[in-house]
Amino acid sequence: MAQDVPRIPIVKEKDGAPISIHAKHAWLSLRYKWAGTEFGSASFWNARLSDVGFSNATFRYADFLNAVFGGRSDFFGANFQSAYFGDVIFEGKPYFNGAVFNKSANFSKATFNNGANFDNAVFNASAGFANASFADSVYFRHVAFNRAANFTDVKFQGVANFFNSAFRENAHFTNASFENLVRFSGVAFEKACLFRFATWPDLPDDYVQCFLDAQFQRLADFSGADFGAFAAFDGAIFYSEVRLNDDVVYNNAAIGKIIKNVRSPKIAEASAARALAVKEEELRREAERKRRSQQDSSGLSISPDDDGRAAESATFQFGAEDDPASEVASRFFNMPPIAYRGPDNRDGGMSRAQKKEFIRNYLVEYRKRIPLHYRALENGARSLKHALENARDKLGEQRLYRLELLARRRQDKTGRFEHVLSRMYQITSDFGASMWRPLITVIVVTLIMAQIYAGWWGLFSHETPVESVSFEALDFSARAVFRPFSHWAVSELGSSTFESELLFGNGAFNKFMVRLVTTLQSFFSVIMLFLTALSARRHFQLH
Repeated sequence: MAQDVPRIPIVKEKDGAPISIHAKHAWLSLRYKWAGTEFGSASFWNARLSDVGFSNATFRYADFLNAVFGGRSDFFGANFQSAYFGDVIFEGKPYFNGAVFNKSANFSKATFNNGANFDNAVFNASAGFANASFADSVYFRHVAFNRAANFTDVKFQGVANFFNSAFRENAHFTNASFENLVRFSGVAFEKACLFRFATWPDLPDDYVQCFLDAQFQRLADFSGADFGAFAAFDGAIFYSEVRLNDDVVYNNAAIGKIIKNVRSPKIAEASAARALAVKEEELRREAERKRRSQQDSSGLSISPDDDGRAAESATFQFGAEDDPASEVASRFFNMPPIAYRGPDNRDGGMSRAQKKEFIRNYLVEYRKRIPLHYRALENGARSLKHALENARDKLGEQRLYRLELLARRRQDKTGRFEHVLSRMYQITSDFGASMWRPLITVIVVTLIMAQIYAGWWGLFSHETPVESVSFEALDFSARAVFRPFSHWAVSELGSSTFESELLFGNGAFNKFMVRLVTTLQSFFSVIMLFLTALSARRHFQLH
């Protein structure tokens, strides 16, 4: 052990003054604890640190370039004037809870193999995480980013939780990759936030309500992002411009795919498989905790180099916020506890029958919550629609209105009558998006009604020549379109022979019914022509 822990030069500048430490290329084990220490200068270039503690320490200058942290690393409440963690590898989990970074904090190209926790941290200068990689869950809850935050090209493989954090300057997430649960709930983006070309998770319970109660004060840019998860914006509030992926917003096929994916069996099965993996990891952790507890109670020692976990288990108990397995409880679908008889193996493994039971129960609960996903999709589309409305993007507004209505129609709360009207609205005008569908619909309805009027006329005695009936009926039907509701003002003396026979030749009841039908035709035609004009206005941006 002596050769692994070389003598480290520690220099006191003068009595009572901060110390300076230079541990380049050194190996520091868990015997080094500097809790509450005040450092004038701390250089750990290429150092190997295992289970070290800097809780409540103060650093005037800290440089950990290319350092490797094994096991648990404690920076609780640490105060950094200047901090450089570039190219650092955290093999264990670092804790920066409550840490304060007064000058620039540089974590560019850092690798976090076991997640990280920055809860309640304060970044008074720029926070740089460009090209960093988080292989497990990372928490930035209640964090104050008082200057620009750079998460460009960051890879979030585990949970990414920014709950109730504040970005007071520009937030850059360009090209960021989110592969698991994403949470920006309650986040305040006071300046521009850029998610351009970001990659988002495929499973609904990872992104639904991702931006619940989030506030976007300035530009929110999602352009170019591989993003169709509009359910993420359920409850989001936009005060300024929002930019979306045009290939998704203006593509009917893409919108249709978003709607269908909610009920996709493949996505449901993938979600269940991932939930099973999380459950197995939870059981494995529980079995490991029990094993260590038994060893501790029997007086057996545990090697501090046992993957860096022994010291962690001896000094820290996993909380719900730190155990990735517990994140299932905070996902959108919020699966209730599923009956589980316990592991068959001592290592916490599940039998094949138990896995099948878990998957089956999960899918049942998943299907029950599909209407909740459609509701979130409706609300998210509505939030984005209002943002595009304020930006006077009429086409984008209409497309999201289309998505909103499609999502609403798929919900259980939607009545049958509303469902029929929604279906008719889609067929006749593509929810107001098409200029030509309403016109074609009016022409087709006019021709059909002409045939109906001709057949109606043929049921009674008549004097109009048969060869002219078709043209007379077409003229009668066309007047219901171009002179709506005019049939109520027709008198028997001023009308054509066909019109007189149809309206006045067969009693008062027949007269009322013909006028009622023509009124309905006029009303329908006026609506179709209005939708044509509205769609044209949106298409040509006539404000």
